[in-house]
Amino acid sequence: MSDFEFEISKNLIIAGAKFLTLHDEGILNCGDPSSNFFEKDFLKTRAAASASKLQKDDVVIHTLTEKLTKEHLSRFQVVIFTYIRLEEAIDFSNYCHTQEPPIAFIKTDVQGLFGSVFCDFGPNFSFVDVDQDG
Repeated sequence: MSDFEFEISKNLIIAGAKFLTLHDEGILNCGDPSSNFFEKDFLKTRAAASASKLQKDDVVIHTLTEKLTKEHLSRFQVVIFTYIRLEEAIDFSNYCHTQEPPIAFIKTDVQGLFGSVFCDFGPNFSFVDVDQDG
């Protein structure tokens, strides 16, 4: 997990999430730039090494280290994707959008100084801008 992904996970726990599943198929090695890992973490999966750093008494953290499929998503209420190809993101978003109830889908990336976020909370989600002019 990158520092960005670790920060998202940490903030979800701080916000009160009680269950968290981390998905990362990669094995941690010295080429992974991160301030969250130590030499003893090398050769663990990045998901497992991150889970041990995030673990709190009242939070259940699972790791998923195999290829992610749409079927994996069916047990979640919210999914957050980072650094995923656009074609995959569209495929997963469409799947989440059609579930009943819809699975909230968030895609976010950071590239240097720039970041992007896309959210799809289902067809019945509405946003009201209370500060809207007019």
